[in-house]
Parts: sequence; C-alpha cells; structure tokens
Amino acid sequence: MVNKGTIADLNNDVKAIKTVGELREVIHTLKEKLGLDMSVGLVPTMGALHAGHQSLILEASKECDIVVVSDFVNPIQFGPNEDYENYPRQLKKDIQAVQQVTDRAIVFAPEVKEMYFDNESTRIVPKDLTNVLCGSRRPGHFEGVCTVVGKLFNIVRPDKAFFGMKDAQQVAVIKRMVRDLNFPVEIVPCPIIRDKKGLALSSRNSYLTPVEKNAALVLSRSLSESLGDPIENAESLQDSNTDPEATEIDQYNDDENSVLTLDNLGNIKQRICDIINSEPMAKIDYVEVVDFETLAEPNSKTKEVLIALAVFVGEEIKSAKEQQSAENEIDWGSIKKTRLIDNVLVELPD
Repeated sequence: MVNKGTIADLNNDVKAIKTVGELREVIHTLKEKLGLDMSVGLVPTMGALHAGHQSLILEASKECDIVVVSDFVNPIQFGPNEDYENYPRQLKKDIQAVQQVTDRAIVFAPEVKEMYFDNESTRIVPKDLTNVLCGSRRPGHFEGVCTVVGKLFNIVRPDKAFFGMKDAQQVAVIKRMVRDLNFPVEIVPCPIIRDKKGLALSSRNSYLTPVEKNAALVLSRSLSESLGDPIENAESLQDSNTDPEATEIDQYNDDENSVLTLDNLGNIKQRICDIINSEPMAKIDYVEVVDFETLAEPNSKTKEVLIALAVFVGEEIKSAKEQQSAENEIDWGSIKKTRLIDNVLVELPD
C-alpha cells in the first residue's frame, strides 16, 4: 500500500483536481514514484457526500492503493423536470468528508465543459435492464449514467469501482455494461448505509423537512415489516465499519408468510404497498419484485430477488390526498415532493 500522506501531499490545500489531463498526470506520477503495480479504486459520486459515500471510500481505501473520488453532478442523467439545478453542491465539505476517511484519495471535480464537448455525439445506451424500475420512470437516466461512468473508467483506468446498493438497478446496469463492453474493471457493490432510525442515506434527504424525514421512514419500515425482520441501522460510519452487513436484511422470523418464496411474492409486494399507502405524506412511484440478475420477473432459476421501491414524500402530498375526490383530479407534477428509493436483496430458498 502507499505510504500515508503521499497523495495528501499532492492534493494538500483542500483543492480538487479539475481537469482530465491533471488527473491522469497525478495518477501517472504516483505510479512512477510508488510502483506501476499500484491498484486504483474509483468511487463515482455526484457530491453532497454523506456517511454512505464515506463507507464506499473507506472500502476502496482498504482494497486499493490509490482512491479516486469523482465529485460531478452529471447533467445528462437528469430529466427536463428533475432537480439538476437544485441538486446540492458543496465541494469544500466533500473534500473534508473524503479526508475524514482516508489520506490516500484524489478528488476529481471537473466542470461540465471538461466532461462533455459542445458537439459531443457519442453516448452509451443500455437496453433491457433499463426498461423497468427507475429506468422506466426516468427516460434517458441510465444512458446518462452509463455514459459518465464509461468516461470515468476511461479517464481513471481503475482496477475496481465501488457502488452503493441503494441504487441496485444502477449496480446491475453498470455490471452488465462492464461485461458487454469489456471494461477491465471489477465492480464492487457495497451495502446500504442507514441512519439510526433506518432511513437509507441519500443526498436528496437534505430536501426533507423534519416531518417529511420522519414520514420517509415508511420506506424501510415497509421492507422490514413485510419480510418479518427489522432492518438493522448504522447510526454512524463507525457503526457501519464495525458491522458492514448491518444494513442488509438477511434473517426472518418464524412467520412462514414473511419468508420470501416464488409463491408469495405477490402477497409480500401487496403488504409493502399497504404499509406505504398508510403514510399520508407518501405516494408510491413503484414497488417491484424482480430477479436481480435480469431485473425481470422471478422464475424457477432465480437465485436472488430484488425488492425495490421508489416513493414520493412531501407534506403537500398529504394536503393533496385530503382534497382529492372523484371530481378533483390531482396534478401531482405541480406538488412539491422528494423522490426516494430503497431496496433489499434476498436469496430465495432452494
């Protein structure tokens, strides 16, 4: 591993590397000085770092000699009515968050013009795996994700790339892209990190009021109660280091109706929907149960089932529901709300 302080010295005065050329030069210099066989880990982020991101950086620093953390709000993965302009940007705090975890990291924070030419005309367009879940609700989203991740792979040339399982579809799509396009990189999925009450950490949690944040707990509660086992929570990064698997549901109680089998997938899905619908400030975007490898309907060959959900949360949703009637259609697009996702991956019994 690298002698501590080496990368920190190159990136010392709380500045981020802004250009592709400078990043490649720094990586090349490090490899020349410290050994060409040094491994490089990549943690792609859109910034607004929290303990979930820090857990990825920590894992990368354990497995790789050099860690590159990208901090880039990628415009081409946002839809026209999404939150690109309002997405939190806090680069100085992000650098501090990285340095809290490791001194062997490089922060790459390019401007949009550095990542995309004015007349750029080449995109990576995934198929099949993007026709469901978030892909079906956010047209073009995964084209944007795959394009920016593919560019980062070419820029950084990492040996491993670390992604959080909170966006499980993204993990599946990126793994398929790596396979199909022969990228020489290993994808390392990392567990969801939650706050002490069970809410999956997300940069978009900053949009929530305290009341909405409490209502958002219905996402994790719907999963844990439907599967008959409480989600264990990571109150802090230190807690997650002690037990990195604490965020995964992997045990069930003795209620046979809570054990996931091919025969009761529909019942468990309905139970999740009922719990979410009981929260006045929540509106379901989707609740789906799919084969994790194919993201298609589970069948007799399915080994792991992904239970994934996306839910809008907001105080205005409650008000709209109270005013809803047969004659009064709600214009959900005009209502202030935050879209949150959560999931759990479960092995089917043999």
